Amino acid sequence: HPSRLLVAWAVRPVQWKLLGRTCDGILKPTASFDLQRLAPILLLDHGGPIMAQADVRLTTLAACYVISDYLRNGYIARPAFPIAAYALFSYLTSGNAELARRMSATALEWCERVPDPIWGPRTELQIHALLHPWLMQRRQALLPLDGMAEKMLEIGDCEYAYYVSFNRICYKALGGEPVAETEQC
Repeated sequence: HPSRLLVAWAVRPVQWKLLGRTCDGILKPTASFDLQRLAPILLLDHGGPIMAQADVRLTTLAACYVISDYLRNGYIARPAFPIAAYALFSYLTSGNAELARRMSATALEWCERVPDPIWGPRTELQIHALLHPWLMQRRQALLPLDGMAEKMLEIGDCEYAYYVSFNRICYKALGGEPVAETEQC
């Protein structure tokens, strides 16, 4: 498992690279398609949920790797999801709420700029269900999740539809909703 110091050393340079940049100035599409560069990003994309369950620091390192690569070489596809992952996991490891808010807003802007029927809702899940409950009132953070599980089931994304439903139920229960109402979610 990565140490706190190693993760801090990985998060800090990415924070500095992002400092003062707007959504327009952060990323550009890649100029060339390199399979050597694509392979680790694909592995990290598909291994992310398992890494997150095993060790939040490992997932933070993965998000830092992908964002650093995208900043250096341009994004390959769906830039919103790695930005949202970086916002979430850098917040969980460093506690920088301002950076997390800015990066989550940037990720939502990129969802609109580069729409993706699968990774767009997954990005929104990262932000609204996993990050925003730490930064704002839970009920306010969960409002955008209404109907999201159904959208994910329509495209066949059962795994993330489960994550949405699970988070909605847990946060509603923690927020004081009656058990009968929580069971109906």
